[in-house]
Amino acid sequence: MQDYEQIINDVKKKIQETNSLHSLILQGSYVTEDFIEGYSDLDFLIVTSDEPDIKQLSSIHSSLPKNTEIWFDIYKAEEIPYKGNNNYNKSFRPVFLQTYDNEAKTIAGKRIEFQTDFPEDILQQDAGKLLEETKHYMIIYSANQSNFDDKFLAKNSIYHLFRFLRGGLTLLGEKEFKKDRLIEKFNKNIPDENISADLTFIKNSRKSYNNLSSEEYRKIFASSRDIIFSGYNKLQAILS
Repeated sequence: MQDYEQIINDVKKKIQETNSLHSLILQGSYVTEDFIEGYSDLDFLIVTSDEPDIKQLSSIHSSLPKNTEIWFDIYKAEEIPYKGNNNYNKSFRPVFLQTYDNEAKTIAGKRIEFQTDFPEDILQQDAGKLLEETKHYMIIYSANQSNFDDKFLAKNSIYHLFRFLRGGLTLLGEKEFKKDRLIEKFNKNIPDENISADLTFIKNSRKSYNNLSSEEYRKIFASSRDIIFSGYNKLQAILS
């Protein structure tokens, strides 16, 4: 069993030794307690006070365990959308920032108060774009299935599915970040037996992701695609 707390502490120690650290933030499923061993990634947001030393940070990243996916997002402090400054940096989507306080934990440096309170038109516009993007990705994946490993395709389709659920719920005036609750709220707002069955299958499959068969990985992809395509049409009908 991988010691994720040790990995996090190692990242913290090494990043703190860099010269221009402003904030080190752990974000995503490990913070929201949605983390699934062997499936989920460890995601860090590194904020620097000056120009980041990419070579140094890349060296730190290369020294970390290879059996866990670890991601570094790197920004200068001036690029961060702080609370109250109305800086809608396109790298930080309003749909996700509105619940970011629940999904991020400062583990070193200064605590950042992110912009989380957005005008409704900004949220609606961003959510609409997010739906279009997820649909676009699924069209590309569908047209090129033979070029992708089944496991890779399944994981990426789940990634885009949960982005789709968040965008769809935002359009309906809901906000949520925990994955099981996203499924529950989407089922409540878009009652459909087929969508509900596919979401239940994906919810259960994530928990044993590394032990699935190729057929099950392909079914995850097909189910994610069907939810996005069908859900997109149903949302359009509701909102029109």
